[in-house]
Amino acid sequence: MTKISEIRDQAEDQLEFRLTEIDREYFDLVNELKISHKLEKPHFLKSL
Repeated sequence: MTKISEIRDQAEDQLEFRLTEIDREYFDLVNELKISHKLEKPHFLKSL
């Protein structure tokens, strides 16, 4: 049973790490989108 719990804990750690990476990537993409809209259409940024 210890093996199963170790594998589960390792999988949870890997999942948490990947979710953190995805959150960071999402945040970066949203910022890029806001910047590009700000450069192209400054009035559009107000609605974001």
